[in-house]
Amino acid sequence: MSNLETLNLANNSFSGEIPLSLGDLHYRRILQMQGNNLSGGLPKSLRLCRRLIFIDVKGNKLTGNIPTWIGQLNRMFFLNLHGNRFGGSIPPEICNLTNIQVLDLSINNLSGIIPDCFNNFTFLSSKDESINLSPPRYIFDRTLYVGLKNINLLPHIEHYGYSSLQWKGKEYEYWENLVLLKLIDFSSNRLSGNIPKSFSSMKGLISLNLSRNSLTGYIIPDIGNLEVLDSLDLSHNHLYGKIPTSLAEIHTLGVLDLSSNNLSGKIPTGTQLQSFNVSSYTKNNGLCGDPLPLCPEDSLRPSTTNPVENMNKKDGSNFSFMQEVGISMGFGFIFGFWGVIGSFILKKSWRIAFFKLFDATRDWFYVRGLLCLYPNGDKAEMQR
Repeated sequence: MSNLETLNLANNSFSGEIPLSLGDLHYRRILQMQGNNLSGGLPKSLRLCRRLIFIDVKGNKLTGNIPTWIGQLNRMFFLNLHGNRFGGSIPPEICNLTNIQVLDLSINNLSGIIPDCFNNFTFLSSKDESINLSPPRYIFDRTLYVGLKNINLLPHIEHYGYSSLQWKGKEYEYWENLVLLKLIDFSSNRLSGNIPKSFSSMKGLISLNLSRNSLTGYIIPDIGNLEVLDSLDLSHNHLYGKIPTSLAEIHTLGVLDLSSNNLSGKIPTGTQLQSFNVSSYTKNNGLCGDPLPLCPEDSLRPSTTNPVENMNKKDGSNFSFMQEVGISMGFGFIFGFWGVIGSFILKKSWRIAFFKLFDATRDWFYVRGLLCLYPNGDKAEMQR
Protein backbone atom coordinates (compact mmCIF):
# COMPACT_ATOMS: atom_id res chain seq x y z
CA MET A 1 0.00 0.00 0.00
CA SER A 2 2.66 2.47 -1.06
CA ASN A 3 0.12 5.25 -1.61
CA LEU A 4 -1.41 4.90 1.88
CA GLU A 5 -1.65 8.31 3.52
CA THR A 6 -3.38 7.50 6.83
CA LEU A 7 -2.72 4.51 9.06
CA ASN A 8 -4.91 4.28 12.14
CA LEU A 9 -4.30 1.27 14.40
CA ALA A 10 -5.23 3.06 17.62
CA ASN A 11 -6.82 1.50 20.70
CA ASN A 12 -6.31 -2.17 19.99
CA SER A 13 -4.24 -4.87 21.69
CA PHE A 14 -1.30 -4.93 19.30
CA SER A 15 2.02 -5.87 20.86
CA GLY A 16 5.60 -6.30 19.72
CA GLU A 17 7.76 -3.78 17.91
CA ILE A 18 6.70 -1.35 15.23
CA PRO A 19 7.80 -2.94 11.92
CA LEU A 20 10.55 -1.34 9.86
CA SER A 21 8.42 -1.71 6.75
CA LEU A 22 6.37 1.31 7.81
CA GLY A 23 9.17 3.37 6.35
CA ASP A 24 8.11 2.24 2.90
CA LEU A 25 4.89 4.26 3.17
CA HIS A 26 6.47 7.43 1.85
CA TYR A 27 3.14 9.11 1.22
CA ARG A 28 1.85 8.57 4.72
CA ARG A 29 0.87 11.71 6.57
CA ILE A 30 -0.89 10.38 9.65
CA LEU A 31 0.28 7.53 11.90
CA GLN A 32 -1.94 6.62 14.86
CA MET A 33 -0.91 3.74 17.10
CA GLN A 34 -1.95 5.03 20.51
CA GLY A 35 -3.52 2.77 23.10
CA ASN A 36 -1.74 -0.50 22.33
CA ASN A 37 1.01 -2.58 23.96
CA LEU A 38 3.75 -1.83 21.48
CA SER A 39 7.35 -2.11 22.66
CA GLY A 40 10.81 -1.30 21.35
CA GLY A 41 11.58 2.08 19.86
CA LEU A 42 10.45 4.20 16.95
CA PRO A 43 11.86 2.49 13.84
CA LYS A 44 14.59 4.42 12.07
CA SER A 45 12.85 3.82 8.76
CA LEU A 46 10.21 6.43 9.71
CA ARG A 47 12.75 9.14 8.91
CA LEU A 48 12.06 8.40 5.24
CA CYS A 49 8.42 9.44 5.65
CA ARG A 50 9.11 13.14 5.12
CA ARG A 51 5.42 13.87 4.54
CA LEU A 52 4.45 12.85 8.08
CA ILE A 53 2.56 15.57 9.89
CA PHE A 54 0.96 13.52 12.65
CA ILE A 55 2.42 10.84 14.95
CA ASP A 56 0.50 9.56 17.96
CA VAL A 57 1.95 6.58 19.86
CA LYS A 58 0.54 7.56 23.25
CA GLY A 59 0.00 4.89 25.91
CA ASN A 60 2.30 2.11 24.72
CA LYS A 61 5.48 0.60 26.16
CA LEU A 62 7.97 2.13 23.78
CA THR A 63 11.53 2.45 25.05
CA GLY A 64 14.87 3.88 24.01
CA ASN A 65 15.69 7.49 23.32
CA ILE A 66 13.70 9.95 21.29
CA PRO A 67 15.53 9.62 17.96
CA THR A 68 17.44 12.61 16.63
CA TRP A 69 16.13 11.95 13.12
CA ILE A 70 12.72 13.13 14.35
CA GLY A 71 13.93 16.63 13.53
CA GLN A 72 14.04 15.72 9.83
CA LEU A 73 10.24 15.43 9.73
CA ASN A 74 9.96 19.20 9.48
CA ARG A 75 6.32 19.10 8.35
CA MET A 76 5.23 17.60 11.65
CA PHE A 77 2.54 19.56 13.46
CA PHE A 78 1.50 16.90 16.01
CA LEU A 79 3.80 14.60 18.03
CA ASN A 80 2.42 12.67 21.00
CA LEU A 81 4.76 10.29 22.88
CA HIS A 82 2.82 10.51 26.15
CA GLY A 83 2.81 7.57 28.58
CA ASN A 84 5.66 5.45 27.27
CA ARG A 85 9.11 4.55 28.61
CA PHE A 86 11.35 6.79 26.56
CA GLY A 87 14.58 7.70 28.33
CA GLY A 88 17.59 9.89 27.74
CA SER A 89 17.34 13.57 27.04
CA ILE A 90 15.17 15.63 24.73
CA PRO A 91 17.21 15.92 21.51
CA PRO A 92 17.87 19.49 20.35
CA GLU A 93 16.89 18.33 16.86
CA ILE A 94 13.29 18.35 18.00
CA CYS A 95 13.40 22.11 17.61
CA ASN A 96 13.67 21.63 13.85
CA LEU A 97 9.95 20.84 13.88
CA THR A 98 9.14 24.43 13.00
CA ASN A 99 5.48 23.64 12.25
CA ILE A 100 4.85 21.84 15.53
CA GLN A 101 1.74 22.85 17.46
CA VAL A 102 1.22 19.91 19.81
CA LEU A 103 4.29 18.39 21.48
CA ASP A 104 3.47 15.94 24.27
CA LEU A 105 6.40 14.06 25.85
CA SER A 106 4.81 13.63 29.26
CA ILE A 107 4.97 10.58 31.56
CA ASN A 108 8.22 9.09 30.33
CA ASN A 109 11.71 8.70 31.81
CA LEU A 110 13.29 11.69 30.11
CA SER A 111 16.15 13.43 31.93
CA GLY A 112 18.67 16.19 31.37
CA ILE A 113 17.95 19.78 30.46
CA ILE A 114 15.31 21.11 28.10
CA PRO A 115 16.97 22.43 24.91
CA ASP A 116 16.74 26.21 24.59
CA CYS A 117 15.62 26.49 20.98
CA PHE A 118 11.85 26.94 21.10
CA ASN A 119 12.07 30.22 19.24
CA ASN A 120 12.29 28.00 16.12
CA PHE A 121 8.64 26.97 16.50
CA THR A 122 7.04 29.21 13.90
CA PHE A 123 3.41 28.31 14.50
CA LEU A 124 3.72 28.54 18.28
CA SER A 125 5.22 31.99 17.89
CA SER A 126 2.04 33.33 16.30
CA LYS A 127 -1.24 33.81 18.12
CA ASP A 128 -4.88 33.80 17.15
CA GLU A 129 -6.82 35.52 19.92
CA SER A 130 -10.11 34.47 18.36
CA ILE A 131 -9.53 30.82 19.27
CA ASN A 132 -11.07 29.51 22.48
CA LEU A 133 -10.62 25.85 23.31
CA SER A 134 -13.11 25.49 26.15
CA PRO A 135 -15.24 23.41 25.72
CA PRO A 136 -13.00 21.18 23.60
CA ARG A 137 -15.28 20.36 20.65
CA TYR A 138 -15.90 22.89 17.88
CA ILE A 139 -17.37 23.25 14.45
CA PHE A 140 -14.67 22.89 11.85
CA ASP A 141 -13.85 26.22 10.25
CA ARG A 142 -11.40 26.22 7.35
CA THR A 143 -10.87 29.96 7.53
CA LEU A 144 -8.83 29.52 10.72
CA TYR A 145 -6.27 27.31 9.02
CA VAL A 146 -5.03 29.43 6.14
CA GLY A 147 -1.51 29.31 7.52
CA LEU A 148 -1.44 25.53 7.25
CA LYS A 149 -2.16 25.28 3.53
CA ASN A 150 1.54 25.10 2.73
CA ILE A 151 1.66 21.58 4.17
CA ASN A 152 -1.64 20.49 2.62
CA LEU A 153 -3.02 19.50 6.02
CA LEU A 154 -6.72 20.22 5.88
CA PRO A 155 -8.17 17.36 3.80
CA HIS A 156 -6.60 14.80 6.14
CA ILE A 157 -6.87 16.27 9.60
CA GLU A 158 -10.49 17.27 9.09
CA HIS A 159 -11.63 13.66 8.69
CA TYR A 160 -9.02 11.44 10.33
CA GLY A 161 -6.93 13.32 12.85
CA TYR A 162 -7.98 12.89 16.46
CA SER A 163 -6.33 12.37 19.81
CA SER A 164 -6.97 12.56 23.54
CA LEU A 165 -4.94 15.09 25.47
CA GLN A 166 -4.71 16.50 28.97
CA TRP A 167 -6.40 19.88 29.12
CA LYS A 168 -6.72 21.72 32.45
CA GLY A 169 -6.15 18.51 34.35
CA LYS A 170 -8.76 16.48 32.45
CA GLU A 171 -8.61 14.13 29.48
CA TYR A 172 -10.38 15.39 26.36
CA GLU A 173 -10.78 13.97 22.90
CA TYR A 174 -10.08 16.30 19.99
CA TRP A 175 -11.29 15.63 16.49
CA GLU A 176 -11.80 18.26 13.81
CA ASN A 177 -10.67 20.99 16.21
CA LEU A 178 -7.34 19.30 16.89
CA VAL A 179 -5.47 21.69 14.65
CA LEU A 180 -6.53 24.55 16.90
CA LEU A 181 -4.41 23.27 19.77
CA LYS A 182 -1.11 24.87 20.69
CA LEU A 183 0.23 22.79 23.52
CA ILE A 184 3.52 21.68 25.09
CA ASP A 185 3.53 19.03 27.82
CA PHE A 186 6.79 17.72 29.33
CA SER A 187 5.28 16.78 32.69
CA SER A 188 6.10 13.74 34.84
CA ASN A 189 9.67 13.14 33.71
CA ARG A 190 13.04 13.70 35.37
CA LEU A 191 14.02 16.87 33.54
CA SER A 192 16.42 19.24 35.29
CA GLY A 193 18.01 22.62 34.77
CA ASN A 194 16.31 25.94 34.11
CA ILE A 195 13.18 26.74 32.17
CA PRO A 196 14.54 27.81 28.75
CA LYS A 197 14.29 31.53 28.04
CA SER A 198 13.14 30.74 24.50
CA PHE A 199 9.80 29.61 25.93
CA SER A 200 8.86 33.29 26.07
CA SER A 201 8.93 33.45 22.25
CA MET A 202 5.91 31.13 21.90
CA LYS A 203 3.29 33.87 21.97
CA GLY A 204 0.63 31.60 20.53
CA LEU A 205 1.04 28.85 23.14
CA ILE A 206 -2.22 28.03 24.92
CA SER A 207 -1.14 25.32 27.37
CA LEU A 208 2.25 24.72 29.03
CA ASN A 209 2.83 21.87 31.48
CA LEU A 210 6.29 21.30 32.97
CA SER A 211 5.09 19.86 36.27
CA ARG A 212 6.55 16.92 38.22
CA ASN A 213 10.14 17.26 37.10
CA SER A 214 13.31 18.49 38.83
CA LEU A 215 13.54 21.92 37.25
CA THR A 216 15.46 24.60 39.13
CA GLY A 217 16.12 28.30 38.78
CA TYR A 218 13.67 31.14 38.33
CA ILE A 219 10.43 31.34 36.44
CA ILE A 220 11.53 33.18 33.30
CA PRO A 221 10.91 36.95 33.74
CA ASP A 222 9.40 37.28 30.24
CA ILE A 223 6.76 34.62 30.76
CA GLY A 224 4.20 37.38 30.29
CA ASN A 225 5.00 37.23 26.56
CA LEU A 226 2.81 34.12 26.38
CA GLU A 227 -0.12 36.45 25.82
CA VAL A 228 -2.84 33.86 25.10
CA LEU A 229 -1.76 31.20 27.59
CA ASP A 230 -4.78 29.61 29.21
CA SER A 231 -3.17 26.89 31.34
CA LEU A 232 0.19 26.94 33.14
CA ASP A 233 1.41 24.14 35.40
CA LEU A 234 4.91 24.37 36.90
CA SER A 235 4.09 22.47 40.09
CA HIS A 236 6.28 19.86 41.84
CA ASN A 237 9.66 21.19 40.78
CA HIS A 238 12.48 23.00 42.59
CA LEU A 239 11.89 26.47 41.21
CA TYR A 240 12.83 29.37 43.46
CA GLY A 241 12.73 33.15 43.55
CA LYS A 242 9.78 35.47 43.12
CA ILE A 243 6.77 35.12 40.86
CA PRO A 244 7.52 37.47 37.94
CA THR A 245 5.15 40.41 37.70
CA SER A 246 4.82 39.79 33.95
CA LEU A 247 2.79 36.65 34.73
CA ALA A 248 -0.01 38.94 35.86
CA GLU A 249 -0.14 40.41 32.34
CA ILE A 250 -1.52 37.15 30.90
CA HIS A 251 -5.20 38.07 31.15
CA THR A 252 -6.32 34.83 29.45
CA LEU A 253 -4.86 32.64 32.20
CA GLY A 254 -7.57 30.32 33.52
CA VAL A 255 -5.56 27.55 35.21
CA LEU A 256 -2.42 28.15 37.28
CA ASP A 257 -0.47 25.71 39.46
CA LEU A 258 2.83 26.78 41.02
CA SER A 259 2.53 24.55 44.09
CA SER A 260 5.30 22.41 45.62
CA ASN A 261 8.29 24.55 44.67
CA ASN A 262 10.65 26.83 46.60
CA LEU A 263 9.14 30.12 45.48
CA SER A 264 9.35 33.08 47.81
CA GLY A 265 8.30 36.70 48.07
CA LYS A 266 4.97 38.35 47.60
CA ILE A 267 2.31 37.28 45.10
CA PRO A 268 1.88 40.34 42.82
CA THR A 269 -0.90 42.46 44.31
CA GLY A 270 -3.80 44.01 42.48
CA THR A 271 -3.75 41.32 39.78
CA GLN A 272 -5.78 38.27 38.77
CA LEU A 273 -3.03 36.11 40.31
CA GLN A 274 -4.66 36.77 43.67
CA SER A 275 -7.96 35.34 42.43
CA PHE A 276 -6.61 31.80 42.08
CA ASN A 277 -7.24 29.20 44.76
CA VAL A 278 -4.78 28.67 47.61
CA SER A 279 -3.93 25.28 46.09
CA SER A 280 -2.21 27.09 43.21
CA TYR A 281 0.52 28.30 45.60
CA THR A 282 0.72 25.79 48.47
CA LYS A 283 3.99 24.20 49.61
CA ASN A 284 6.09 27.25 48.78
CA ASN A 285 7.38 28.11 52.23
CA GLY A 286 8.64 31.56 51.32
CA LEU A 287 5.56 32.65 49.36
CA CYS A 288 3.05 35.04 50.92
CA GLY A 289 0.28 37.47 50.10
CA ASP A 290 -3.35 37.01 49.11
CA PRO A 291 -4.68 34.28 48.83
CA LEU A 292 -1.93 33.02 51.17
CA PRO A 293 -1.27 34.59 54.60
CA LEU A 294 -0.06 38.18 54.61
CA CYS A 295 3.60 38.97 54.17
CA PRO A 296 5.45 40.28 57.25
CA GLU A 297 5.86 43.72 55.71
CA ASP A 298 2.12 43.90 55.07
CA SER A 299 1.13 42.99 58.59
CA LEU A 300 -0.15 45.83 60.75
CA ARG A 301 2.16 47.23 63.43
CA PRO A 302 2.15 45.34 66.73
CA SER A 303 0.62 48.34 68.55
CA THR A 304 -2.51 47.99 66.43
CA THR A 305 -2.59 44.24 66.02
CA ASN A 306 -1.83 43.12 69.60
CA PRO A 307 -5.09 43.33 71.59
CA VAL A 308 -3.30 43.35 74.96
CA GLU A 309 -1.07 46.22 73.95
CA ASN A 310 -4.01 48.05 72.38
CA MET A 311 -5.93 47.69 75.66
CA ASN A 312 -2.98 48.98 77.66
CA LYS A 313 -2.61 51.89 75.29
CA LYS A 314 -6.32 52.68 75.55
CA ASP A 315 -6.23 52.47 79.33
CA GLY A 316 -3.18 54.71 79.38
CA SER A 317 -4.98 57.28 77.25
CA ASN A 318 -8.02 57.22 79.54
CA PHE A 319 -5.78 57.56 82.58
CA SER A 320 -4.01 60.55 81.10
CA PHE A 321 -7.36 62.19 80.33
CA MET A 322 -8.59 61.70 83.91
CA GLN A 323 -5.38 63.20 85.19
CA GLU A 324 -5.99 66.31 83.14
CA VAL A 325 -9.58 66.59 84.42
CA GLY A 326 -8.41 66.23 88.03
CA ILE A 327 -5.77 68.88 87.62
CA SER A 328 -8.28 71.24 86.02
CA MET A 329 -10.75 70.74 88.87
CA GLY A 330 -8.02 71.37 91.41
CA PHE A 331 -7.00 74.65 89.84
CA GLY A 332 -10.66 75.62 89.46
CA PHE A 333 -11.30 75.03 93.15
CA ILE A 334 -8.22 76.96 94.19
CA PHE A 335 -8.87 80.01 92.02
CA GLY A 336 -12.65 79.95 92.44
CA PHE A 337 -13.16 79.24 96.12
CA TRP A 338 -10.11 80.84 97.60
CA GLY A 339 -10.38 83.77 95.22
CA VAL A 340 -13.74 84.70 96.81
CA ILE A 341 -12.89 83.82 100.46
CA GLY A 342 -9.53 85.56 100.22
CA SER A 343 -11.21 88.72 98.97
CA PHE A 344 -13.58 88.73 102.00
CA ILE A 345 -10.68 88.30 104.38
CA LEU A 346 -8.63 91.07 102.85
CA LYS A 347 -11.46 93.61 102.22
CA LYS A 348 -13.76 94.41 105.20
CA SER A 349 -16.17 96.48 103.12
CA TRP A 350 -16.73 93.50 100.73
CA ARG A 351 -17.34 91.26 103.70
CA ILE A 352 -19.96 93.62 105.28
CA ALA A 353 -21.72 94.11 101.94
CA PHE A 354 -21.86 90.34 101.38
CA PHE A 355 -23.43 89.61 104.78
CA LYS A 356 -25.94 92.44 104.36
CA LEU A 357 -26.92 90.93 101.00
CA PHE A 358 -27.14 87.53 102.61
CA ASP A 359 -29.44 88.87 105.42
CA ALA A 360 -31.68 90.71 102.96
CA THR A 361 -32.00 87.62 100.81
CA ARG A 362 -32.84 85.51 103.85
CA ASP A 363 -35.54 87.99 104.99
CA TRP A 364 -37.04 88.08 101.49
CA PHE A 365 -37.40 84.31 101.37
CA TYR A 366 -38.88 84.32 104.88
CA VAL A 367 -41.56 86.88 103.99
CA ARG A 368 -42.40 85.11 100.76
CA GLY A 369 -42.85 81.89 102.67
CA LEU A 370 -45.30 83.45 105.14
CA LEU A 371 -47.36 84.96 102.34
CA CYS A 372 -47.64 81.57 100.72
CA LEU A 373 -48.83 80.00 104.00
CA TYR A 374 -51.31 82.77 104.85
CA PRO A 375 -52.61 84.19 101.63
CA ASN A 376 -55.46 86.06 103.47
CA GLY A 377 -52.92 88.04 105.37
CA ASP A 378 -54.06 87.14 108.99
CA LYS A 379 -51.64 89.25 110.97
CA ALA A 380 -52.18 87.49 114.29
CA GLU A 381 -51.58 84.13 112.75
CA MET A 382 -48.58 85.42 110.99
CA GLN A 383 -47.13 86.89 114.17
CA ARG A 384 -47.89 83.71 116.08
